[in-house]
Amino acid sequence: MESKLTFNILTFEHPEAEKEFQFVTVNQDGFFPLRNYKLPANAAEILSVEDLEKDVPLYTNFIDDTKGDLKLTVSFGDSPEFALHYYRTRIFDFFKQKDVIARFNFINDIEIWLEAKDVNIPQCTYYHKIGLRVQIGRVSDKPELLVYYVGKTRMLNKNVEELSDISSSNYTRVVYKNRVIKYKYLSGSEQYRYR
Repeated sequence: MESKLTFNILTFEHPEAEKEFQFVTVNQDGFFPLRNYKLPANAAEILSVEDLEKDVPLYTNFIDDTKGDLKLTVSFGDSPEFALHYYRTRIFDFFKQKDVIARFNFINDIEIWLEAKDVNIPQCTYYHKIGLRVQIGRVSDKPELLVYYVGKTRMLNKNVEELSDISSSNYTRVVYKNRVIKYKYLSGSEQYRYR
């Protein structure tokens, strides 16, 4: 008996073999910290050996127009951990710009929520959760995008401000600006605009 294996993996080429990035040494809004193991292979060009040994983080936002302290041309083929972080960030930003609810899950995969049109309950919106994992060289010798189904979830169609008779300890996550955020992490002004 012959069996066929099907993978839910899309392979792709690096869109660019290398790209210039700006880095800063002090965290700024919208920047991501990069520890030693995620730094580009040629990080020694902009960091001292002492800083590398101390695991001093660098920060980047992966965008070309950043006015950073340090510039570095990164080869994606030589820096797979950096490439993974870059691709995750760019894919997440893509869905954010398309107004799709997206979040990073506990294993740092991207989780997008697509409205489930097959379920119709007036007080809730149901979503299909789809996971996206970027990996390099697991099945092929190229970057890969693993796509998997996580399941369904639902979100109450009310602003939490309308739930005055329910304690805020009864809900943990809210959708704010198409991002799933833990309620306790919202600032006071944001807590009046979520659902």
